[in-house]
Amino acid sequence: SIYLEYLRAVGFFSIFFIILAFVMNSVAFIGSNLWLSAWTSDSKIFNSTDYPKSQRDMRLGVYGALGLAQGIFVFIAHFWSAFGFVHASNILHKQLLNNILRAPMRFFDTTPTGRIVNRFAGDISTVDDTLPQSMRSWVTCFLGIISTLVMICMATPVFTIIVIPLGIIYVSVQIFYVS
Repeated sequence: SIYLEYLRAVGFFSIFFIILAFVMNSVAFIGSNLWLSAWTSDSKIFNSTDYPKSQRDMRLGVYGALGLAQGIFVFIAHFWSAFGFVHASNILHKQLLNNILRAPMRFFDTTPTGRIVNRFAGDISTVDDTLPQSMRSWVTCFLGIISTLVMICMATPVFTIIVIPLGIIYVSVQIFYVS
């Protein structure tokens, strides 16, 4: 529920846009790998002849464009996530401050000021530093796994038959150990 509250503070539109940018980065990554694979298989076609300069320039241009697209999508994802995470930090800080200011007087009589300040600093540090990095790392790792599985399934379609039962087993074991 804490993560859900944080995601609400970031905003679901921002989250959608961030995930979309990371997904587009993964698509560009897969595309560059597929393009590189197709480029290297050109050697079978042009084995005994000279490789045409126009073909080389086209292959290099598309590969460079896919690499540039990866950089642009990563920049957009990180820029937008920084914007969303700062927005969430402001919202959560205001909520925390409102909760402290609305506390009964006996709370301030029994709780030392240093403890309140330390609690504020610790919570805001977690919201500013730990949560954004954890969210970015999780999304990046998840999409990396998905893009790797897609690449393997495209290269070896038989692997798809193996991945589906393994995924089901993995989810059931995870549910068993989490509960």
